[in-house]
Amino acid sequence: MTETLAIPSASDGPPREGLRHPRILGIVADSETEERGTAMLTLTENAGTVVSDLVSRASETDTAGLRIQQGDNRFDIAIADAPAPTEVVVEREGARVFMDAPVAQVLDEMTLDAVVTPEGDIRFALAPQL
Repeated sequence: MTETLAIPSASDGPPREGLRHPRILGIVADSETEERGTAMLTLTENAGTVVSDLVSRASETDTAGLRIQQGDNRFDIAIADAPAPTEVVVEREGARVFMDAPVAQVLDEMTLDAVVTPEGDIRFALAPQL
């Protein structure tokens, strides 16, 4: 199950309680980046909650997570039952995000945030770490 994302800014506010029938609207981020340090992608508390909820609804395994992969000029996501052996895994309070090394390099020093709209749609946003 892969859904295409477009990520708006991280300033859209916190997610609302109780996702209804979530529809992922997307991740938008600049995938052209300069060489960065060894920091990794981090997740906000909101993103951790949304990722955990999405994954628990889509998979019954405790190794499942949200996979971020490079698409055409964007990032695509999918729920995966487990990380591939070569994937980088980022965790926050039980929420797991999987990505291959090139994507992890692009997203290092970035923070993933998530917002649930009043309609129940999910928006992910990437912003530089502060």
